[in-house]
Amino acid sequence: MDDLLSEFLDETAENLDVVDRELVRFEQDPSNQDVLDTIFRAIHTIKGTCGFIGLPRLEALAHAAETVLGKIRDGKLTVTPSSVTLILEAIDQIKVILTHLESEAVEPDGDDVNLITCLLGVADGHGEDVPESAQTETVKARSVKSQTVRVTTDALDDLMTMVSELVLTRNQLLQTMRDSQDTDSHSPLQRLSSITAELQDNVMKTRLQPISTAWQKLPRLVRDIAVELDKKIDLQMQGDETELDRQVLELIKDPLTHMVRNACDHGLETADQRRAAGKSEQGTLRLSASHEGGHIFIDIADDGQGLDMSRIKEKVLEKGLATASEIQAMSEEALTTFIFHPGFSTAEAVSNVSGRGVGMDVVRANIEMIGGSVSVRSVPGQGTTFTIKIPLTLSIHNALVIGVGDEKFALPQLYVKELVQVGGQSEHNIEHIHNSAVLRLRETLLPVLSLSETLDVVTDEGIETHYVIVAQIREQQFGLIVDQVFDTEEIVVKPLSRLLQKLSVYSGCTILGDGHVVLILDPTAMVTAPGTAHADGVAA
Repeated sequence: MDDLLSEFLDETAENLDVVDRELVRFEQDPSNQDVLDTIFRAIHTIKGTCGFIGLPRLEALAHAAETVLGKIRDGKLTVTPSSVTLILEAIDQIKVILTHLESEAVEPDGDDVNLITCLLGVADGHGEDVPESAQTETVKARSVKSQTVRVTTDALDDLMTMVSELVLTRNQLLQTMRDSQDTDSHSPLQRLSSITAELQDNVMKTRLQPISTAWQKLPRLVRDIAVELDKKIDLQMQGDETELDRQVLELIKDPLTHMVRNACDHGLETADQRRAAGKSEQGTLRLSASHEGGHIFIDIADDGQGLDMSRIKEKVLEKGLATASEIQAMSEEALTTFIFHPGFSTAEAVSNVSGRGVGMDVVRANIEMIGGSVSVRSVPGQGTTFTIKIPLTLSIHNALVIGVGDEKFALPQLYVKELVQVGGQSEHNIEHIHNSAVLRLRETLLPVLSLSETLDVVTDEGIETHYVIVAQIREQQFGLIVDQVFDTEEIVVKPLSRLLQKLSVYSGCTILGDGHVVLILDPTAMVTAPGTAHADGVAA
């Protein structure tokens, strides 16, 4: 494939994403002339470039879509769902042709006569009401030419790898400096540390992308589902400028799409059901993203019927996941976590679109795989909100270096809530209730587990003073008993060897500043592993 065609495919893909998103927005607000101008320019650019590089089939299809948009822009054609659907079908067909172009470097055989005929028929006013009002004045959108350069993702990944190695070397030099009496080297090493931090920050910025990149296909998705299910859905997106690492962004696209499908299919009611419940006919699905510390929080909220708690209880009993007495003692928050159990679904019938609960275990597993979490809040009759919490980046973390026996481990600091000293002269001590270890902390009994027992590491039983790391996993907390706490350090996450990959309590490994290779702990796996305490928290 020559460079000209490759560049055309990249630019056209970007333009089609714009058309997909903006056309759905324009359908909801046909008076927004700026949006229409954006759509028209994108289609016009595609048509013009096709003619220049000799792609007649694409040119003819883009020209027909442009003709319809031109009539709408001139005020000679009214926007209707059928005309928007037809243009979207043309966009889909263009994508099919582009896929063939990418693999074969030539347009596929055949033509699009039927689709083009329908488009031109709409443009001629067949079945459409032409407004009598005069053409409205077009408000030109201000165009700002951005100065950008295309860089392959492989090049960015390689650059990030080299910066990660530089961070490791920086850490080792700083450790050497702390142990050295040579004060002359302190100043240049501090300068090197500062430059490394700035370089790392700038490389991270090159990898950051707005979350709108993952959201751009959702307006089209919601629109198509609404048409298929005969529902009225208003999709609202807030915080779409929030940025996160490209690698994280790619990994959350599928879980996010699945959850949006669930909300449209099983969360929001039909217009008749909403009227009967005293609601407006149009349901609202709100996506919001925000940045707090080293995390991104994404909310997927609908104002639908909420989770059916009685149905969840029935399914829990039916699958033998809990007894009737256990269910009776559970809070609604605890009950909602069952929707993430493999194969759990409250749907009466299988849907072509989705099934709330079906696949949610995979959604949570994918999110937790990148160090994130997902929680749910639901109010019957008012709606459901899923909250995804994910790290800003996966490559470099701040970690707490801890010790058990003669071994050191790294614990990602994003899980650490606080540190408590126990035993010896401390006011805090480990207690035992029904053979389970707990820590009484501010009127709460916190479940705790011993890191040495969990990892089967030999420790000195003569130690009187220990430390309990209060870890936060999703909305729950638990304590982790360790022998020593050393320091916090910026670590570079390295993958585990194949021999260790089956040990879920480790998420990777890293090299500390003193040159030691240590394993990185995964608290999420610890509390779910057989035989470990669960972080439920018991009120005192």
